[in-house]
This record gives sequence, structure tokens and C-alpha cells, in this order.
Amino acid sequence: MTEKVLVIHDVPLSYKPADQISSFYAGDRTARCKGCFGCWLKTPGECVMHDGSEHIGSVMAQSKEVWIFSSILYGGFSMETKRVLDRCIPGVLPFFTWRHKRMHHCARYNNSPVFHIVFYNTETISEREKLLAEKIARAVSVNMNCSECSVKFVPGLPGRKEASDIENSIYCSQS
Repeated sequence: MTEKVLVIHDVPLSYKPADQISSFYAGDRTARCKGCFGCWLKTPGECVMHDGSEHIGSVMAQSKEVWIFSSILYGGFSMETKRVLDRCIPGVLPFFTWRHKRMHHCARYNNSPVFHIVFYNTETISEREKLLAEKIARAVSVNMNCSECSVKFVPGLPGRKEASDIENSIYCSQS
């Protein structure tokens, strides 16, 4: 297991992350998962599409913490963030197991990262959409073999406060 922290975000960062942070911008360059199963059969742990996102699944699965910043769309992740999460499937195996009374993928790596999911631009969403987003976020974290999952809703764009939260979690875990 690496001590790295992975940050997946669908809004460009206005600052340079610390060295211990791997930052992945969920922009238009990430292709949609084709559902070809090549990441499980042809190149285990790595996506067969080479667009700069082919290692995101193994990086996520081997990270200590994963922070996901996503605008909220219809009670869930933005299209860009969802596309990246779909491409993380190489981080798990094509086999299934029961966890939390549901069927989920088996872990590929012996690691259980902590998920921190921050939905932003949440000023106009209903409580029902928040509940749905939280349910989806927690389901993704269970499927990706996470040990914990926190979900936070912030109005407007994520800012320096959220960046400080990430850096504080890194420094606190090192002491």
C-alpha cells in the first residue's frame, strides 16, 4: 500500500497540491468505459484504453485516502466524475463477494482506502437529492473496498478550506 492520497476533481485546481497528493482532473480527456473487460482479462489492473486514465483504478485501490470533488448532478456525481469512477473498475476483480448484505466486487489489492466525497454547488438541491447522492457515494465506496466513507455537501466551488482538510489529514496521519 502506498501512503499517497488521490484527489479526483471535476473542477480545475487553483493551487498546486502537496507532493503526497496525486491529483487527477476528471475532464473531457477521460474516455468512457467500453465495458470490454480488457482490464480484467487482457491487462489485469490496467485499462486497455490509453488516454492517461489507464492506471486510475490501481492508483485508487492502492491509495491510503481518496478525495472526490464533484458537482452534484441529478442527485449523483457529475458526468466527468462518473466517467472516472467507471474507469476505476480495474482496481477490483471480476469476482464477487457479499459485503453489507449486497454483492460487490472482490478487492484486487490488499488495501482499503478511506473515501472523502465532497459534492459542491449544492445550494439549490433538495434533501432528497442529498440523500440519493450520499447513498450512491457510499455504494461506490463499498464496491471499491473502502474502509470508511464521509460525504460532505458545500455550496459553491470547493476552495482553500477543502484543500486544508486534505493536507491536514495527510499530516495528522503521518504523526
